[in-house]
Amino acid sequence: MVIAKKATGLLATLALTVLSACAPSGSSTPAEVATTQEAVSVFERTCLASLPNFADFSEKASAAGLQKIGGLAPLKNPHQLPNKRVIVGLVDSPSGVICNFTVDSNDDPKAVGSALLASARKAVGRGQGKSYPSSFYEYAVQLPNGSLITQNIRKKGDASRSQIFLSAPISAEQIPPLIYN
Repeated sequence: MVIAKKATGLLATLALTVLSACAPSGSSTPAEVATTQEAVSVFERTCLASLPNFADFSEKASAAGLQKIGGLAPLKNPHQLPNKRVIVGLVDSPSGVICNFTVDSNDDPKAVGSALLASARKAVGRGQGKSYPSSFYEYAVQLPNGSLITQNIRKKGDASRSQIFLSAPISAEQIPPLIYN
């Protein structure tokens, strides 16, 4: 597992600044880590369900049982799975809006990332897509529909944090600035 990597590209910069905590302020109950199954379910019902442009993201998040939270700039419309360390929101980028999905889990972070990638591939078409090498991400893949999906792994307290970025469909020319810069 890669815990610390050099940050490059716009998404890497966002990954280092988006979340400082995984519990809403004022919460009296500490949030618990999530399972891989919980993570996949929330990812499918929010980020994937609101493709291609995330226009109905907030409605999908509410319908999935997530609670709107605040104080997580630069996230727009951040939502959290109640009492779990799963946060999802939107981030603006030069390539358009990106869905930022963050989960803390005691499960193997590579397995969590693989399950989320498999879910995305299934949702947009069964092709593998194009992989991009990266020193910061576990993977960076342009899916068959044109969306870019990346996974960053960090140690977060007692768990591993997987941060997934999923873009709306973009062109191949828009990908390098997001990953490398």
